[in-house]
Amino acid sequence: VRVEKGVTYVNNVAIDEPYVTHTSDQAAQITLKDGEYFVMGDNRAGSYDSRSWGPIIKEEIQGRVLLRLYPFEHIGFYPGN
Repeated sequence: VRVEKGVTYVNNVAIDEPYVTHTSDQAAQITLKDGEYFVMGDNRAGSYDSRSWGPIIKEEIQGRVLLRLYPFEHIGFYPGN
């Protein structure tokens, strides 16, 4: 994973992130090991995330989806519709 000049690359391919409107000049580059995850917030200018504290492991991820808001054509409550 590489973040450079507001663009995120995975395996040297730029990711399309139209929802990111507040970018940051903070750069990062890391090769993830099996079971590691690189997480970033969508407000890149104000997010404190893996660019600062590195990757997390699966056991550190908790939570479940209750409501999906984006993309708008797929808004819904989970589980369910």
